Amino acid sequence: MRARYCGVSSSLRIARIGLAALLLSVLLLAGCRKGSNDGVPAVQGSERAAVDARSVPKGFALLSAYPDTSGDELAIALEFTRPLVATQDFDSLVSVTDANGAVVKGSWSLSDDTDDGNKILRFPGVQPALKYNVRIDGKLAAADGHTIGADIVREVYTGPLEPVVGFASQGSVLPARESRGLPVVSVNVPEVDVEFFRVKDKLLPTFYAQYQRGGQKDGYDLDASYNGHTPIAKMADSVYLNRFVLGGKENERVLNYLPIQSIDELAKPGLYFAV
Repeated sequence: MRARYCGVSSSLRIARIGLAALLLSVLLLAGCRKGSNDGVPAVQGSERAAVDARSVPKGFALLSAYPDTSGDELAIALEFTRPLVATQDFDSLVSVTDANGAVVKGSWSLSDDTDDGNKILRFPGVQPALKYNVRIDGKLAAADGHTIGADIVREVYTGPLEPVVGFASQGSVLPARESRGLPVVSVNVPEVDVEFFRVKDKLLPTFYAQYQRGGQKDGYDLDASYNGHTPIAKMADSVYLNRFVLGGKENERVLNYLPIQSIDELAKPGLYFAV
């Protein structure tokens, strides 16, 4: 058994169903292109770091302005060619307005990541699929004493949120009856395939000893043996597979409950996990 996905990782979570329990795999969906070459040559040096083809402005300048999804919240990011003075008041030097010209409330923060080198400003809490105007005061200063010199205005379109779906908890009791079902949180995912596996009764002690601690596991736990662990694929049998329709509007974070209470294949007490 293999968990198949496109350029993303999966992780495992535990939820309980009465006397039974579910080990849940968080499935992150990303857009995938069909595996046809269509005559296009293979990428050279694909295992190497990507080559940055952007032209770099001379001196101290704004390199790029873009929507940033690397943190917990969608943000506007400004990347500069040189490190910034960390002590300056960024909120007075850089402002954000919406499409109607209204000032957007929030605060800028300077990245302290050593890889960024204090070159990136972030403005979290913006909304998806909207246009924002960012104005940078010419007095914004680099650590070497240089300033931008002239005011800069950039338009940033945040775009839609990336599709994602995951189980909503690492441990919740779900009785066979009087329950809404298995909670799933999703954004921009209309449907999801979920396959359930039942851990073999004789391997329950092994499973609890190797996988229960910590709750969340990485995707390679599904089919790889490491540190003496038994691959989960050898500890369970597939018992049920189905596609579930999820609700929610575009770019809306929505909580759904998978109706598993009446599924005969999951009625037998025991330990389960789902992918």
